[in-house]
Amino acid sequence: MDYFQKMKQEENMKTIKGIIFASSIKHNAKCIAGKYLGSDKWFRLVSDASGSAVSYEKAVFYNDLYKKSYPLVPLKVVSIPVDKAAPISGQPENIILGNGAIRQIEPFKINDIQCYCDNPTNLWENGASVSAANISSITQSLYLIKPENVKLYKNRDEFNDKEKRYVSFDYNMIQYNLSCTDPKFDSLLENKNLSVQALCISLGENFNGYHYKIVAAIL
Repeated sequence: MDYFQKMKQEENMKTIKGIIFASSIKHNAKCIAGKYLGSDKWFRLVSDASGSAVSYEKAVFYNDLYKKSYPLVPLKVVSIPVDKAAPISGQPENIILGNGAIRQIEPFKINDIQCYCDNPTNLWENGASVSAANISSITQSLYLIKPENVKLYKNRDEFNDKEKRYVSFDYNMIQYNLSCTDPKFDSLLENKNLSVQALCISLGENFNGYHYKIVAAIL
């Protein structure tokens, strides 16, 4: 299907307008999340009702000017074809991505990011995860926060001896050390003058009875 056929197909689909705040790695695919344009309401794009990640092939946006597709990355303001809401336990914001083209509609000004930040008292329960037994009380599984004292580091997993990526930061006088799935992590780790405007924090899917807190994007 060529570009113009994609555009024609999109005309008959329901679309939403939003700002992408995370396009992270999930099971060799993409976890894409953002907020509706001009709103505090979150959405997470998934490929089916079970919450499966979006394939790399579909995690792209089309530029009308150049008539080309590019990888969908954070801070793009886009129109998105969607099918229907598909909330699951611990991730009430899930919505199934439709088959049309995601299109950029306007630029995003980095100074506007503070207008979209959330201000929770804390990031759900204490620690690095939320018990699946308590997940029913969670009404929001995504936060965009302004952190302090951000540090990036790697550490070996004691179970499989693989190196994992972590972000340490303070928020509301609480220190967090969370795993990170931002694909830019390695390049940011090498930046000696790293300035972080915000972090996108997500609750992951149920894993052995827990929903782990994840830094999905470093902005």
